[in-house]
Amino acid sequence: MLGFLRFKAIEKNVYYAPMEPDHNILELITPHFVHRFQCENFIIHDVKRELASLYNGSEWIVVYLNKEEGKRLENSLDEGIYEKLWKEYFKSTAIKNRKNERLQKNYMPKRYWKYMLETEE
Repeated sequence: MLGFLRFKAIEKNVYYAPMEPDHNILELITPHFVHRFQCENFIIHDVKRELASLYNGSEWIVVYLNKEEGKRLENSLDEGIYEKLWKEYFKSTAIKNRKNERLQKNYMPKRYWKYMLETEE
């Protein structure tokens, strides 16, 4: 999940990443992102279990966050230009003749594509 999580800005200096892992791994992966994004505020939301890891730049906690609140957070995202740039980058670096969806699904299981920007049509 460390490679499949995608953060999006929901406010100035606050980032949100939804996920639906097979197992309850929220407390296992949060330290990785705390170490990686030490100066950022973020929310990692396990939508399936309605749990969220909140980090304020110095400490993190796990709290209950229902699906409706998660949808409200996702709908508050306003990253239009960055999303377009990322999609364009992803599309421009791909070689159409070498596209291999079967191999891509082996490295990046389709069940995780729901929240990944580059897999959206």
